[in-house]
Amino acid sequence: MEKLIAAEHTAFIIGGAVRDTILDIVPHDYDIFTCATGEEILEIFPEGVVIGNEERQEKILTVIVDGVEVSQYRKNGERTETGVSLFKHVDTCDFTMNSMVMCVNGDIADPHFGKNDIRSELIRCVGNPQERIDEDKLRVFRAVRFAVKYGFTIEDDLSHVIHKTDVSDLPVERIREEMLKIVSYPGGLAALNEMRLLTKVIPEFGDCHGLMGGCHHDETVDDHMFTAQDLMCELTDNKALIFAAAFHDIGKGVSHQIKDDGGMSFHKHEKVGAGMIRDVMDRMKFSNDDIKYVETLIGEHMFGWHADDLTDRAIVRHCGRMERVGITIEDYVMMMYCDSQANAKNPRVKFGDFVKDNTLIHKYNNVKYSSMPFSVADLEINGHDVMDCGVSAGPDVGSILNDIFEMVVDGEIENRKGLLINYIRRNI
Repeated sequence: MEKLIAAEHTAFIIGGAVRDTILDIVPHDYDIFTCATGEEILEIFPEGVVIGNEERQEKILTVIVDGVEVSQYRKNGERTETGVSLFKHVDTCDFTMNSMVMCVNGDIADPHFGKNDIRSELIRCVGNPQERIDEDKLRVFRAVRFAVKYGFTIEDDLSHVIHKTDVSDLPVERIREEMLKIVSYPGGLAALNEMRLLTKVIPEFGDCHGLMGGCHHDETVDDHMFTAQDLMCELTDNKALIFAAAFHDIGKGVSHQIKDDGGMSFHKHEKVGAGMIRDVMDRMKFSNDDIKYVETLIGEHMFGWHADDLTDRAIVRHCGRMERVGITIEDYVMMMYCDSQANAKNPRVKFGDFVKDNTLIHKYNNVKYSSMPFSVADLEINGHDVMDCGVSAGPDVGSILNDIFEMVVDGEIENRKGLLINYIRRNI
């Protein structure tokens, strides 16, 4: 800022860093705005890196200098045109709490009364909320994120605009990233639902609204998932795991059936839900690894409740399948805990006590640290051993290893190298 000012340009910190300073939060980044053009910024900071899409790079809208974003003032709310007026720029900000300006000496200017809204714990747009949202519809999600992050309330006029905003033309990647941030805070899923955004993005969730969770529950299916998401946020910052908790019972919305006695059943809802969430995540362009992780966790989330009846082989099959997509036993038990504690009928239990008394963990550890393999990689032979038995390199090697693994798990042969090699030699 001092270098910009020395070159006879203005320089102010605007946005999140000022907001966080008012909230007594250490800012994680700083955005500096100036009347200097992009070319002039690069003259002062030749080491700077121009960022953004092709249009932003061509106009040199933002330059990164030592990890700090330095940009010319904006002229419009779409953030596509540059300007030279500080106050015109501030008028383009989304929310009042993001429109405060800090000088190089630390003084703060507040033309839109952001401090008052922070004190009132209120999310309010700069100017007309409809105009601000029309400039960038992603702001409806940003409003929800700030509300759950800080525990603030969304102002009524803005809330009304959010309720009626059609977000179908937003890039799904932008929605996905905002939703992942939102559900990383307690209350995030419920807030998306309250603002009528959840079913606009994931309409499959609508079938769960108001549906009672069955005879083993005292809460509706949607409330159950809202609470599970809240609880998971307190245990981990693993966004894929939180996302799985948030939607673990989504299959109940379409799998519920009325029984002869008038009760409700949800036959194989976990498998139905796994398929549904796979479609949702594919539509939202999640990575294949995240899709496999969440789909598998939701598809397997019920087996642990039958741990007393599980054989060692069943534990190997279920846990091995999860471990192959990156789900640890710790991840799975966190899911069990959140599922349990989101059930209003269950007594309240601390996570440590839940882990200590968890039958699945005890059985898992007994099997994991025995000679029982959890995957092909745990066999006492590998692909080279198979090829040494006369099998040509190629898919047959993997197929033989998979068959051997299944036989070992089923107890048909011991996981001993000599026995396994002799079996291959006799049967190829």
